[in-house]
Amino acid sequence: MKRLVLSNVQKVFDPIGMLAPSTLLPKLLFHEIWKMKIAWDEEPSQNSVNKFMKWFDEIQILKDVTVPRCMKIDIFTELHVFVDASKGSYAKCVFARSIVDSRISVILVRAKSRVAPLKLLSIPRLELMACCIGARLVNSILKALNMPDLKVTLWSDSITALWWIN
Repeated sequence: MKRLVLSNVQKVFDPIGMLAPSTLLPKLLFHEIWKMKIAWDEEPSQNSVNKFMKWFDEIQILKDVTVPRCMKIDIFTELHVFVDASKGSYAKCVFARSIVDSRISVILVRAKSRVAPLKLLSIPRLELMACCIGARLVNSILKALNMPDLKVTLWSDSITALWWIN
């Protein structure tokens, strides 16, 4: 079962993280199976199998999804980085906010999600890890755009992580 989960998650091509919410569930399931010390070809609990099969059926819907990827970025564009964490995972995403033709345009630039390490960490520590990865993500975007002077705002619901950053 481990092979099946890993194989199907890795088949999802998602270079900018648009599908990060959809691919997180099987990653968490793989993490759970790993914690139970189940062998590669051993069958996990029926609950785990049911969760995976439900995800596998639902992921097929994404084949029909199209996403416009046109971004108009100028010196007045702002980048907003959102980070969050829970006991099982942490995630970050970067949005570009621009004014195009007198209208505000907001588009997802990049997103990432990660499963929390096997070693249990506190939520504030995971929030700080999400902030760190969010900062790396926005720095890579600024380098790729060759616009280091864009305004960047970090959003987190963790007062502790924001205090540590300051």
